[in-house]
Amino acid sequence: MRYLLISATAALNLGCSSPTMINLSGHVLDATGKPLAGVTVTTKTNSTITAASGAWQLIGLPNDTLQLRKVGFHTQVIPAGNSEVRLTATPGPIRVVWDERWLPQPTAGLKAYLSSKGLAIITIAHGALPPAEVVVLLSPAFFTAEAAQQLLAMSRSGSTLIIAGEWGGYPGVDREALNLLSQPAGITFEGSLIRNLTTTGVSEWLSPLFIDPAISPANGARFFSAGYLTIVPPAKPFAISGERSYRVASSSWSKGSQVLAAYSPLGAGKIIALSDTSCFSDETVRSQKSPRWQSSDNANLMLELIRF
Repeated sequence: MRYLLISATAALNLGCSSPTMINLSGHVLDATGKPLAGVTVTTKTNSTITAASGAWQLIGLPNDTLQLRKVGFHTQVIPAGNSEVRLTATPGPIRVVWDERWLPQPTAGLKAYLSSKGLAIITIAHGALPPAEVVVLLSPAFFTAEAAQQLLAMSRSGSTLIIAGEWGGYPGVDREALNLLSQPAGITFEGSLIRNLTTTGVSEWLSPLFIDPAISPANGARFFSAGYLTIVPPAKPFAISGERSYRVASSSWSKGSQVLAAYSPLGAGKIIALSDTSCFSDETVRSQKSPRWQSSDNANLMLELIRF
């Protein structure tokens, strides 16, 4: 059985007779005392996600009620001043809906790998999505506003929404639809190609730099075709390109680090956005004999995202 330990602290403004917004903060730990990242802490008006240190902080009222949600755990609702909380693990595997209603890339290999790790992968090719802890949407084409609202509602009610874009290697990718999902959380998909410039002056596929230790596959990852993300708070980046990367727009280019992946709370759930989808594909590139999802640690990157 797994547990989370949360300590919350707040100071009251004693000079005011009416309720005053204050700083609420705490730490989330597991049963062994290890900090736990990825817990969504939500009030009626605000939400945040615990960092790698297990710390969280948000603005609220001293009498607020907090909802604590983490993939793989039962949700708890507690008073803001409660100093210790234990969340029990949910029985059975994590339930992941793989949304393939919108002409997705082939990802059978990755889905089989995730199933071998004990996840319950449910592929949906048509119709409505069933309830799930996590929803994965990769490079949708010919999307609909109704579908976007359905996915946003799932995230606001507590699901983790993992969405990934594509710079332009696949026909019909609907970047506007991706932004319908991500912009309410402060993340925007941009369309310019990002490549890495080597010391010999030759461009190569991107190996992202993971700047947030909460999401950091042991052997890195590789992006094969990528746009970039622009973010505003509360969104936070967890992967960027190197300083030798360059961004190619329709009529200009610029050099320097770009945001390639980010996450943000949305209601009781969260959105995780990646600029690239093809890194999870069954397809191969000329320089490799194995599919792209097997490159570097791409498969375990998705596994970490689902469990975050």
